Amino acid sequence: MKHNLIISLLLICSFSTLTAQKTFEQRYSSIEKELTTWDNVRGYWLATSLFNLSNKQPVNDRAFPEDFTPYELAKLVPNDLRNRIVDTIRNNANSHPEEADRWNVMNSIIGRVGCSYILGRSYGDPHLSSFDRANYSFQTVGEFVLVKSTKSDLEIQCRQKPQSDNFSLNTAVAMNVAGDRVAIYAEDNPNFNSSPIRVNGNAIQLTGRTYYLPHGGTIRLTGRNYIISYPSGEIANVEMRGTGTSQFLNVSVQVFDCDRNNFTGLLGNANNNPDDDFNGNNNRSNHLVYSNVFGNSAISQHAEKEYLAFLAGTFAEEWRVNQTTSLFDYGMGQSTLTFTDRSFPRVHFTVDDLTSDQRENARRNCEERGVLAADMRGCIFDQGFLNITPNPIPSNPDFTSGVDVKPILRPALNNNQHEFSEGKTPAGNALPIRPDNSNNSGKNDKESIDREIPKEIDKNPRENSTNKPIITREPKVSAPKPNVSNPAPRNPTAPKPSSSPNIRGIKGKN
Repeated sequence: MKHNLIISLLLICSFSTLTAQKTFEQRYSSIEKELTTWDNVRGYWLATSLFNLSNKQPVNDRAFPEDFTPYELAKLVPNDLRNRIVDTIRNNANSHPEEADRWNVMNSIIGRVGCSYILGRSYGDPHLSSFDRANYSFQTVGEFVLVKSTKSDLEIQCRQKPQSDNFSLNTAVAMNVAGDRVAIYAEDNPNFNSSPIRVNGNAIQLTGRTYYLPHGGTIRLTGRNYIISYPSGEIANVEMRGTGTSQFLNVSVQVFDCDRNNFTGLLGNANNNPDDDFNGNNNRSNHLVYSNVFGNSAISQHAEKEYLAFLAGTFAEEWRVNQTTSLFDYGMGQSTLTFTDRSFPRVHFTVDDLTSDQRENARRNCEERGVLAADMRGCIFDQGFLNITPNPIPSNPDFTSGVDVKPILRPALNNNQHEFSEGKTPAGNALPIRPDNSNNSGKNDKESIDREIPKEIDKNPRENSTNKPIITREPKVSAPKPNVSNPAPRNPTAPKPSSSPNIRGIKGKN
């Protein structure tokens, strides 16, 4: 009797879950239909991407020529249609709180169009400029949380390495891009691989203009800058630099002004108040007097050095990563402790330790390179002590600017054709990293949206493409109907994912 009761309860729970899932799909179907009506290929990909990302699943392969993220494509949706979809998403989030997390993920992608950016940076010998435009010097050695969102899968960590007893530089950056782990190494690349980029633990060769991340983000190379675009629109710009025999990175991060006060880390909380950015998690008031000391000539040199010692000590410990939270890759026998030195620096220097001639020469070089007044003291520091070439704030191009999206009559499969340096092909349906950074597989790709391979394929490669076949079968114009056996409707014109095996990043292994 008891056994039958347990079985009945399990069946009821399963039925309730299935019913709720169907209800969510039914509510979402109107959005999918509107987007597919707007553009049968691009709109359908955006619709399925929103659905998949809300369930932490990989996006489908693109069947259109542009290399857009979901956010970038959402910018091209007509305003009235996009506003209507945003209203539907927000109404569903309010009316169905049990599904709010999924609707909020969608809103964080398509609902941010029109929001302006705010910028934070870690550059040179490292100087940090917070999202609220507070500036300070951070002479430390180790791996730290540069910025972390309190509401999404956005985290960026930096590794600072000593160049002498008293000066350090960023030599690596690692980030969580909506569930994909991306790391870029100027030095100390695991296994001394020739490629500086690793995705989910695997080295990649960025041989084309854009590399597609499984969960909708992209990596683009423009000059010597790697631009990592999140599917929800945030941007990390990682610039490769060099000084003497050392290679280092400058890291700039753009987040949305409409997300203010939803961040933690070295770049501050983005609450529009520069006075509380560098006082630690507990906002220690006894250090508030020094919060704007960097760049303030009225503060004595002794007070500035006292504040720099606080930043390199107590403040640094609050944002230092450990082996569990680290997003970096490590070679055999390495860990985050390998790159940690709590005794650094031996001596704190300021620009007042330079001679007047050194300061003026450095200032002149910085002004000629277009460095702004807010960053001038950091630039003078870098020029005077390490002879680092002045570097103004980088500008990120708008990859949707001037794009005219025309109807696609012959969809072409547009996915990664790069080779992993280990000789493996990157899987378009790679699994997400787990929150605990373990190697457990989690859910598989069967929970994402189905795709079918078109039967007729033109074997001639598309122009400016590498092994990207043109699909000759015409797409159907009508919107696809929901398929209740899968998490979302199936598009008969969309290409099937790569048949390559899944590749998962294994932390600490190569």
